[in-house]
Amino acid sequence: MEISNKQNSRGDKKISIAVMSSFVVLTFQYLLLIYFNLMDTSTGSIIQLFSKLIVGVFYVIALPTVLKRSRFFFFSAYFIGITIYIFNFLAFSQNLEPLIDTIFPFFFTSLPTFVYVYSLNDWGLFMKSMKKTSGVVFFISCLIALLVFVGNNEMGEYSMSLSYYMLLPLIVFLNELFEKFKVMNVLYIVVSGVIILALGSRGAILCVLVFIILKSITQLKRLSYLKFLIYLFLLCIMVFGIFFLDEILQFSYEFLSNNFGIQSRTLQLFQEESLYLSQRDVMYNSVLSEIVKHPFVGLGVAGDRIFAGGVYVHNIFIEFFAHFGIILGSFLLFGLLFMILFALKTQGIKKQTMIIMWLCLGLVPLFVSSSYLIEFKFWILMGLVCQSVKFRKY
Repeated sequence: MEISNKQNSRGDKKISIAVMSSFVVLTFQYLLLIYFNLMDTSTGSIIQLFSKLIVGVFYVIALPTVLKRSRFFFFSAYFIGITIYIFNFLAFSQNLEPLIDTIFPFFFTSLPTFVYVYSLNDWGLFMKSMKKTSGVVFFISCLIALLVFVGNNEMGEYSMSLSYYMLLPLIVFLNELFEKFKVMNVLYIVVSGVIILALGSRGAILCVLVFIILKSITQLKRLSYLKFLIYLFLLCIMVFGIFFLDEILQFSYEFLSNNFGIQSRTLQLFQEESLYLSQRDVMYNSVLSEIVKHPFVGLGVAGDRIFAGGVYVHNIFIEFFAHFGIILGSFLLFGLLFMILFALKTQGIKKQTMIIMWLCLGLVPLFVSSSYLIEFKFWILMGLVCQSVKFRKY
């Protein structure tokens, strides 16, 4: 029995390291690209390819454990995925190019991540791996920010990638702060937030706000007097910030601009009187108008790319309607939300917290960015949710 437990623990460690390796490798890759100014160069492409190979090695190492635990689920998931793609190749030939573009990220990143997380037995080990990964990503991201703040390295107007890399440690540190108040966690949260505001995008801020709301709701039932006072103090700070929001945003923007030469796009957009959607409204309208023309069959998987200017539509709801039509798309979205709510309602507080964290890391970003086909963090969430439903059934 003891040997079996050790084998299970080793297997869970291998799976956890494989799943979380992408965060460390991608963040370190971004550091190299920024430090050597290799963005959009042939050398940069080679580094990105090498990064994929490194992550692939971790997945290959954990593969025997996954097959031992979930062989049938593994092959079933790939059978369904391949069948869907073959059908779309035949039925929606106009989507040939975007379909081909999504083959590698979907079948070699998203789908294996989904099966690997589904194969986890010990969520506690996975949480430990998340915490260790968060520390490494936080350190690397701080180096990247330092290069931009004080060096000659540039990343363009803003970096969506950096903001979502930093989102993992920020969510983890926030969760730690909810569990136990520590000054160091407050410092980590402030640093992470400043980096996202100065160099990142607004989508990450939305994820943080959703996490704070959901986590606060779960904490109400086990609120001590000390935590109540801490939350009350933080609420007062938030109210103060809302009243003087314009002044704070203006001061922050001028401080970064005057001292570091950084003109934060996020701070600029927050000061706009009207909501700026970065041309997303144009993409939304274009894709929605095509969905109306094909309400039952939709545009096919990856079909939104054709009518959104060669990129994904940046909204998972519109994307589902575009890929599967209004009826099937609504059914799939309802099933997705129902499974998430079911998993949240039937789990203990620790597993509930895990699902909330990945809900904010994997699903909320898809409201305004990326695509479910290529976003592996979304498939981490789906793996956790499906495993929760499986255990509930048993």
